[in-house]
Amino acid sequence: GSTFKPITSVAALESGVIGTDTPYTDGGSFPLPGGKVLHNAGNAAYGTLSLRRALQVSSDVFFYHLGFELNSAGNGQQLQSWASRLGIGRTTGIDLPGEQPGILPTPAWRNHQYRLHQKNPKLSLVDRPWSVGDNVNLAIGQGDVVANPLQMAVAYAAIANGGHVVKPHLGLRIEDSDGRALQEFRTPARRRVKIQPAYRQAILDGLQAAAEQPSGTSYPVFKDFPIKIAGKTGTVERPGQEDQSWYVALAPYPHPRYVVAVTIERGGFGAEAAAPAAKQIIGKLFNVKVRSTGPV
Repeated sequence: GSTFKPITSVAALESGVIGTDTPYTDGGSFPLPGGKVLHNAGNAAYGTLSLRRALQVSSDVFFYHLGFELNSAGNGQQLQSWASRLGIGRTTGIDLPGEQPGILPTPAWRNHQYRLHQKNPKLSLVDRPWSVGDNVNLAIGQGDVVANPLQMAVAYAAIANGGHVVKPHLGLRIEDSDGRALQEFRTPARRRVKIQPAYRQAILDGLQAAAEQPSGTSYPVFKDFPIKIAGKTGTVERPGQEDQSWYVALAPYPHPRYVVAVTIERGGFGAEAAAPAAKQIIGKLFNVKVRSTGPV
């Protein structure tokens, strides 16, 4: 869902598709070739806006534009390339068995799945080849993309920490019965992704505004919260069931030490379930009492 938008932002900025202040006019809809028209959630229209504001209000139309333009920028796979560098579609390397890479859809991947479908529909559910609409969908984290909260946490951490793609692990050290450290676990970053500081800052500004400024998508959840954060809601449409709720937060802002990623199946809008859950987690991290707003 829309938690993917900072990743799209990195790809668009680093590919030269936009600058930090490039304006688009969001009239509430985006026409695709072939006649299909996509809309913002709730049929909202946000007018002329640039990246920071687009992240604050979560303008789908703004990011539809980016997905459309990224489909023809460079080799046509700049969005996929940058998403992969940030950890989408690949394992994080965490010290647990059974980790899966998820799916980062590319033209080659979808076209292969389509050929399998043509041979036998039981082999694949993909019933058409790649189109620009797939890239437009990917830009807002919809369509074929499959990512888990840990992958999203790694991606957000890389944006926040200057491009270091961390390898998550469960243990800090081994201690003896007296609490003395016998062994320290120090896992270096897996790789470094070069993101221009001005681009990183623009994205983080938008995420902070989304959590802490009026009209931000999670402002109603965090407006009185004593810990300053930058965060992004996500609401994922899933055929046959209620929306899936997502939230990814960086805290404390502007010098975050933690990234918290939450997803709740059939939780509805990101601000309805995942954001309040993230708030409770952050509250525990900083020993701040958080009044429960319902089951999370």
